[in-house]
This record gives sequence, C-alpha cells and structure tokens, in this order.
Amino acid sequence: MKAIFIAIAALTAAPAIAGTPLWQNVEEDMTVDQVRALYPAAVQHRDRLDIRDYRPLPTCPSTVRVMFEGGRVHAIQVRGAHSVLGLCASDIELALRARYGEPVDRDYEAPTLLTSEERQYIWVNGGVVMRLRVVNENQWIMEYASLARLERERQERARVGL
Repeated sequence: MKAIFIAIAALTAAPAIAGTPLWQNVEEDMTVDQVRALYPAAVQHRDRLDIRDYRPLPTCPSTVRVMFEGGRVHAIQVRGAHSVLGLCASDIELALRARYGEPVDRDYEAPTLLTSEERQYIWVNGGVVMRLRVVNENQWIMEYASLARLERERQERARVGL
C-alpha cells in the first residue's frame, strides 16, 4: 500500500512547500498549539489531536486525527464511525468523485482468513495525496499527506537502501 503513495509521489513530485494545506485550515508543519487554536475542543493523545464528531456529510460522523511528528503536523486521518450497510463509505466515495473526479489509482484486496476486504482510492489535488480506505464496506478512513512529504520519505528510503 505504501508503494502506491511512493509511486504517485515519484510521478508527481512537487517541490517542498512549507505549510501545505492538508485539511480544513490545518497545514503541514503546524504546531500542536496552532492546531489547538483552530480546534480548542480537540483531545490530546501522545502524538495526535482528535477532533470528535466531525461530519463530512450530515449523516456520517467521524473523528479527525491530526498526526504529529516532532511536534509538527505531518498527516491527517478522518476515521468514519461504523455505518449500517456501508452507506457512509459509499456516500463519501461518491462525494470525493464528484469533487475531485476519478481517482488516479485504486486497489482492491479480497478478504482472507486473516484479513478483511479493503478497497483503496487515491486522489491528488493541490500538492496533497488523499487516500480513501474502505474496510468491509462499513468502515472508512480518509488520509491526507503532502506530496512533498511523501517525496522526502521516498528519497530517505532510497538513501538508506530500502
């Protein structure tokens, strides 16, 4: 799965942009205090802030996880609550297609005895890679990371021989 991000970053590499907007006024490299100023009700965890009861669509509750590395924002996850019949996952996918067009990449993993069914869709917009993961049709996770960050990670892996 990480290979998808790396491949897209390599194909669409962009120069590092300080403060790339990732989600709802949260920018890459913001500090915890800067994000707290925007979302004072966010709950602090070890390396993230959780913004609860965010609704990307009126009937689809979720929790936003603002992920920090070295005290600075590096990625965002919007984790949807489980939904009956997977209606939210389908509605989120349709809304993303309406806004950003067809995904630049998609992947499907069939369920096994040890794993769940999972579909992934990737869009790239404004220097941000957005990945929608749908697990067992009833759970969805939307992830946001900058192309510049993914390119830096790819270069670091290449430098150390991974």
